[in-house]
Amino acid sequence: MSRKKRSASSDKPDFAVNEFSIPDEFYEEFRKAIQTRSREHVDRLPELVNEIRETLAKTSPLQLISSTALYNLSASVSSDSVSPLQIAGLEQFHVELLQFLALGLPNWQHGVATPEHVGQIFEGLHELGGAFLSSRIIAPKNEKISNEEASLLEKVRLHTQAVRNWAHFHEVISYSLELYAPLDAALAEHHGFSATDLVNVCHQALVTIEDQTTSRFTQTRRILRQKKPQQIFRRYFKEFPHLEGDPDDMMTVLGRAPTVQEARSMVLAHLDLSNGDLYEITPKDLALVTEIAEDTVARVLDYLSLSPGATSDHKLEHSFLGNPVVKKPVMKFDGRYFGPILQSVFSEIHRVMDDLCEEAKISERLESIRSKFLEDKTAKVIHAAFPDARIRANHKWSIAETEYETDLLVEIDFFTIIFECKSNRFTDPARRGAPERLKRHVKDLVLTPSIQSSRLQKLIEDAGAGNLEARKVCDESEISYSNLRRVIRISVSLEDLSVITSSEKELKAAKWIPLDHEIAPVILLSDLHYITDILPDYRVLHYLSKRMDVQSSAEVFGDELDFLGTYLETGLEFPDDEKHRIVITNMSAKVDQYYQLKEQGLKSRKPAIKTNSFIRSLLEGISQRRNRGWTVFAMTILEKIPILEQRNFVVQLKKLKRSVLRYPKSKDRPNILYVERPSRYPVGLAFYLFRDKNAASRHDDMEWIAGDIFDNGTDEHCVVFAKSVNRWEEPYRTAAILERPRD
Repeated sequence: MSRKKRSASSDKPDFAVNEFSIPDEFYEEFRKAIQTRSREHVDRLPELVNEIRETLAKTSPLQLISSTALYNLSASVSSDSVSPLQIAGLEQFHVELLQFLALGLPNWQHGVATPEHVGQIFEGLHELGGAFLSSRIIAPKNEKISNEEASLLEKVRLHTQAVRNWAHFHEVISYSLELYAPLDAALAEHHGFSATDLVNVCHQALVTIEDQTTSRFTQTRRILRQKKPQQIFRRYFKEFPHLEGDPDDMMTVLGRAPTVQEARSMVLAHLDLSNGDLYEITPKDLALVTEIAEDTVARVLDYLSLSPGATSDHKLEHSFLGNPVVKKPVMKFDGRYFGPILQSVFSEIHRVMDDLCEEAKISERLESIRSKFLEDKTAKVIHAAFPDARIRANHKWSIAETEYETDLLVEIDFFTIIFECKSNRFTDPARRGAPERLKRHVKDLVLTPSIQSSRLQKLIEDAGAGNLEARKVCDESEISYSNLRRVIRISVSLEDLSVITSSEKELKAAKWIPLDHEIAPVILLSDLHYITDILPDYRVLHYLSKRMDVQSSAEVFGDELDFLGTYLETGLEFPDDEKHRIVITNMSAKVDQYYQLKEQGLKSRKPAIKTNSFIRSLLEGISQRRNRGWTVFAMTILEKIPILEQRNFVVQLKKLKRSVLRYPKSKDRPNILYVERPSRYPVGLAFYLFRDKNAASRHDDMEWIAGDIFDNGTDEHCVVFAKSVNRWEEPYRTAAILERPRD
């Protein structure tokens, strides 16, 4: 064998970190300044609320709510993007707060809201939304809880206030229909409408509202494109033929000829007067489209409706985390229905169904249906991702006389994925930050399934290490094991618990979970579908494995799709620095954009992970050949050659190739590239380049390389790729997994 060349050690991943800290000598001054500003903000709250209520009372609550929703919750769709309109930067919870305040007024006026009134509402809602954070900053510390517990509670409160979506819209609809259809007969008997009726009515109502708002924006753009005031007014009357009067009369409203900008403003202000009509929901029209009886449609809308005065007895401070309009987002006014925030029904569909089933006294059946749905759907998602995997649901196994059951056991080559499914959810008190209730839910929904999966992981690993008792259990239960088998543990939920499960270090510091326990990531069912849809199978394995690593080693704040977006950019490689808390919010933008465009029926390229073309070809070759051990081949490459080090690796390998080609008869030139990088699993990696005339000896050479790795390191296994320099387009000629010899 010729002498060997080892890859140069590469730098840490080039991950940008923006650090914010307050020097110790200024910290107390900074803290007091924040406290003072927050106190001023909260002290102004009663005055601010009165100002908003006064504006609502003297104008038109319906117009103000509709205008706020139209200009902040709508989206602009082009051929390659879906962008939130958000003219004033307001979120859905801001509009929910406005609707809460409006419904506190017993009598609504049919007045006129001018652009100035709309602007006042926008500014007031901005300030009102920030008041919640200020109130939390100055809230007296609960001496019975630790700082870590307090931090967890605040994270959950902020998540409850601001986060609404648990899947993209089409998945929400399909999941809701499939999940709750078995309850149709019982709900229809009690309420006069079924779960399917409710979903279809609300879905079609939202489609109608979207069509109406889209049409309005399209018409408005055509009007505003006109270059002269008179053209603007005439186009306005042409677009809206129901308007009364003469467009030329608008030229004299100001007592002089208006400028182009003034003409546009006049049209927009006049259009705003009818914004409420865009959100009207008419039972008769919905009945025609959905083929559901009109009285049934009306019952659905009545159930989801609140009328003026309905929230007058509710305290404002409770509305930040327990706003009643979230589960009842329809407004019933003058016998008509309006839904500017009707989408809240689907944000809270699970809780809406909780209430419906509790009233119908079928809550136990509901929980049973949710549990089966989650297990069945998880199995379906995984089967689609790994069609050649061995998948067993509700797999039983025993230790001594104790029987255990694993919800989903998946075996793919040398990988085992253990899925535990928990369909329960955080109750409302927990979402509002009730310490004991949240702690109990963390135990039930996060810790307990994680302990269940870790118990089986230990059994498999003990069997692989030679434990005879463990091997006996695995053999009897037909559970695969070996000293090379890798185990991934995942919990699957129907609710987004990422705000809690990504805080593993805080959970341990708060003593809510044992210090020596590694929590299984809890992934929302819809997010698991997106992960397996975006990533190829070998990448899914790597992603799920990295999620376990990152969760236990770094403090990262973001939801599951933010983790997926970060994986596409960096492979979930973060700075090895425990001082930093890493915020990855909005990293899901590319993933969100893809599914949003797809929902609009537009072509969109699926987001792809940044990968060097050589590495991609190698991984695709491994996946296509699917020889025994293919998962280990792929995972070893992904772990040893992360995204930010791939270019350097390929440069070195090509340099080695030139050397082998340049000196065909030399035995002193290097023809091996060792890849040395710490990873979760003790597996070495080497690439051996050979000329075709030496192909016959490659297997012996690969064994020699493995021996060298074992002699000079602690790895228990190694992966060696043999690649011909004469057929460089071929991903590799031979790949082998070799094991350290036993004494």
